[in-house]
Amino acid sequence: MKARKELIRKIKTEIKNRVDSFDRKSEFFFTTLYEVGVLEVDKESKKEDYLKKSLFASKHGKPLCFYNSFLDNDFMIMNVITNQLKNSMQENELNLYYQPIIDSITKKVIKVESLLRWNHPKYGMLNPEAIISIAEKTGLILKLGDWIFKKSVTDMKEWNCCKSDLISVSINTSPMQYLKTDSYMPLWNDFLLKVSVNPSYICLEITESIFMDFSYDKLSIINSLSKRGFKIALDDFGTKYSTFSYLSKIPIDIIKIDKVFVSNIEDSISNMSIIEAIVNVSKRNGYDIVAEGVENIEQLKKLNDLGVNVIQGYYYSKPLPKSELITFLNKCDNDE
Repeated sequence: MKARKELIRKIKTEIKNRVDSFDRKSEFFFTTLYEVGVLEVDKESKKEDYLKKSLFASKHGKPLCFYNSFLDNDFMIMNVITNQLKNSMQENELNLYYQPIIDSITKKVIKVESLLRWNHPKYGMLNPEAIISIAEKTGLILKLGDWIFKKSVTDMKEWNCCKSDLISVSINTSPMQYLKTDSYMPLWNDFLLKVSVNPSYICLEITESIFMDFSYDKLSIINSLSKRGFKIALDDFGTKYSTFSYLSKIPIDIIKIDKVFVSNIEDSISNMSIIEAIVNVSKRNGYDIVAEGVENIEQLKKLNDLGVNVIQGYYYSKPLPKSELITFLNKCDNDE
């Protein structure tokens, strides 16, 4: 324990010295955030795991974390999933589910959101956020994102077969996909031409985390996609960063109100006020609005009162595999 405390002291001192080395007279302000993972090596430790395990510990939610036996199982699962993720796309182990987005006034499905699923033969249904996180850390997100895009578009063609009112698809994207290096995004328009799909039926969802390290490269790709006809939606709005100042910088078409604000809208005056503010900003700027996570009629009525009519959530439907989605869409057509 004494050795650990001394190590922590040395690490903190080193970080402080690096920060203090900056010119204090400059007009820059620095906020330091650090993640440190420490692996105590013993005879059973494998050299090839030194860096992997210390990095794994550093991402475990604390500024400084010592790797311990309690992390072994999580580390093993992560390694297995990382290795298998490389082949899962080719072997059809991954799947997409689709959640309908509905106009609550007309009761028509106007769009669906594609959601990643992986029912692992050993570990069961894996958390989609964990899959994306691993893909981002290992650099597989570019290939995975390209696979999600192409499968979503291919499935969309199937459910729109013989329909007069086409239903578009909304696809989640990672901030890492908006970096120019090795990005597949510039090639997506060529794929759409090949399969005869208009980009205006594709909505790309970005989250507020894209504004971390926001760069010209990211803005350039978003602008390019928008000019080609893709719709751009800002997902989970208001949950992470103050983004009102960024709205004028990127070509947003849709604001998605996060379920955090919707979940207790019936009892929370503050949540009602936040949603009302988002609605007002959206209307002034000409953005469409979608409310996520709507689960009951009370939430729906409150949102309708605020002028939010496009709804996504379990009140209308849970995420569905493609075959069940097609059945759902056909039923909606028959009910009209």
